[in-house]
Amino acid sequence: CCVLMLPAMFPYEAVATEAAAGNLTYYVSDTEGDDNNDGLSAETPWKTLEKVSELELAAGTHIYLRSGDIWYGTWEINANGGSRENPIVITSYGDGAAPSLRYYTGSVQEGAAENVMVVNDANGLEIRNLDIGYANAGIRFQYTNSYDNEYIVVENCHFHDIYGVTQADNISQLPFSASIYLSAQLDDPFDKQTGPYCVTDVTIRGCTTYDAASLTGYFGYAKDLNIIECIAENNGYYGAVITSAGGVMERCVFRNNGTRPM
Repeated sequence: CCVLMLPAMFPYEAVATEAAAGNLTYYVSDTEGDDNNDGLSAETPWKTLEKVSELELAAGTHIYLRSGDIWYGTWEINANGGSRENPIVITSYGDGAAPSLRYYTGSVQEGAAENVMVVNDANGLEIRNLDIGYANAGIRFQYTNSYDNEYIVVENCHFHDIYGVTQADNISQLPFSASIYLSAQLDDPFDKQTGPYCVTDVTIRGCTTYDAASLTGYFGYAKDLNIIECIAENNGYYGAVITSAGGVMERCVFRNNGTRPM
């Protein structure tokens, strides 16, 4: 008999620290919101994530999603306005289960290729306390001729039910699938060892992934990918794919991965 000792997973606050004042703070609730509201308080939240997509997310903007609520579809945002010192923050508010972002209402369709979140040209961004699943990919960081960005944190998020197909005899037929990955459309020549890199210093901390393809996918356009205190289990492909230039992995657990019949 053997015992698997898991590392202590540090707790994280369910609600972000006090947000910036005025129009840098927005609230969204599918169950209590209305897009005719101003979205500036927990008493007057918007209903849909599309309202956030219309914003120019400046440094210090905080987006609060109501705990216990669920949104479906792909949420695309532009997040280039933050900085390491004054980041854009997307997190939860209220009590209950983490806000859930999903593409499908049930099981993932065979051959699925949808993302739950598409974040364009992220710079100075923190994503915390979300439940993300039922799609081909969880968070896709997309860069289009955008270089020298820095500081992304994905913290205390749970990824699940993320895959392209349930079974396939030929692995090459599988759509790319991962909980978090980075893609880029670049005109300039790119070298994985020398760049120029789209983003530097990406940290995935305190996240879990279960019954997905993997925790991370391709991060070749990034420098310094840090995976800290994460658990990845029962994934179809791998625990994590690490393709960045540099970074660290600390206090993680990877088990029963590559076992799902994909």
